[in-house]
Amino acid sequence: MIAGGRTVRNPLVGAFFDAWDELDLVLDGVTPAAMVESWGGGSAFAWMYGHVANAIDAWRNVRFEGLAPHPVIGDLNLRFGGNGRVGDRAAIARRATEVRAASRRLLLLKHAAPIVTPGEPPARWPLSPAGQASLGPLAAALAAYRPTAIVASDERKARETAMGLAARLGLPAPALDHDLREHERGPADFFPRADDFTAAVRAFFAAPDTLTFGRETATAAHARFAAAIARHRSTAPPGDLVIVAHGTVISLFVAAHAGIDPFPLWQRLGLPSFVALALPEGRVVEVVERVGSA
Repeated sequence: MIAGGRTVRNPLVGAFFDAWDELDLVLDGVTPAAMVESWGGGSAFAWMYGHVANAIDAWRNVRFEGLAPHPVIGDLNLRFGGNGRVGDRAAIARRATEVRAASRRLLLLKHAAPIVTPGEPPARWPLSPAGQASLGPLAAALAAYRPTAIVASDERKARETAMGLAARLGLPAPALDHDLREHERGPADFFPRADDFTAAVRAFFAAPDTLTFGRETATAAHARFAAAIARHRSTAPPGDLVIVAHGTVISLFVAAHAGIDPFPLWQRLGLPSFVALALPEGRVVEVVERVGSA
């Protein structure tokens, strides 16, 4: 079993994030002195910023995820009924950044269903009509999070999945990364019988340092995939990051963070599906085994 709760789709959480985004725009350029000044006897700008961070911490991080309240942002003065004043604007900003980081998600998405063409390299397989049809429901499921960027494997089925999602979610065109590709396999690694392929994958996971099939071991595939994710996490904008990739490497990565057997997870992940991880520690929040009817 994978430990972890399920992200609650509560509109209040999104409202608080929207308010935070708008405050970022409004307060850009406000001087430190003006941030802590009480205007007309009302709340200081810095207090309002901390208050929104307090609400996100209380709702998403504490109530929904079971985390402990932030030691600074969780202060009673930053809740409703507080005095509206803070003495250290910089400290509030630093601590609010910690709350925002704790609420970030890494969404590892297995691509939508492709047209399987024996004899054609899997990296060239396009999405099937069913795969294309699943992108609408998939985008709706991801919108319940707050994705701000999509990065994808450069394999065609992953690329087409990512491009369709970016268009539906109003996000920039996805960046492509060859290191997010599936476990390296050659033409001889195509199995017409599903049972034979499943047995090969089981052996692959069971002996991670042995080249059981394909062109790289499980350990090598995981190291390559994990390094690519680390690069994109370090440069991604604030918000949730979507990685569109493949079942085997996703299962390896999640298993390493959750301390589980990757094979049962691999079996669960349909086309498409996704796993949500809490950042920065990589705790599993949710596993969506299949979206749509593909």
